[in-house]
Amino acid sequence: MHLATYQVVFIRHKEACLYGELIQTMADRHTCWLRPLALYLDVEETGTAPVSVVDLRNGPDVICPSELVQPALDTEWLYLLGKMGDTKEPCNYAQANQHLRQFLQMLFSN
Repeated sequence: MHLATYQVVFIRHKEACLYGELIQTMADRHTCWLRPLALYLDVEETGTAPVSVVDLRNGPDVICPSELVQPALDTEWLYLLGKMGDTKEPCNYAQANQHLRQFLQMLFSN
C-alpha cells in the first residue's frame, strides 16, 4: 500500500482510532512519522467517559510501525474535523496528551 506525504491516515486499536498526518515514511525501518490530529473514542463500545473526539493537533509527533497505518477516507476525517470545530471549549493539552499516551500504551502492550 502506498501512502503519500501529508496524507491523513489512521491507526485503529479496539474502540479507539488515532488519526494523523503522515509526515514521512521510513521504508528501511518499516516505520512512519505521524503528526497526530485527533483521537476518536467509540463511546458506545466503551460505555465510559463522554469523550468521543480528542483534538491532538498541538501534541507531540509519533513514530510507529508502518503496518499499523492505513489511509483514512475523506468522509471519516471530515466528520472528525467537524466534531472538533463544534467544541466551544479550548483544548486541554495535558488531557489530550494523556489520552494519546494511553492509546499508544494500549497499542504497543499487545
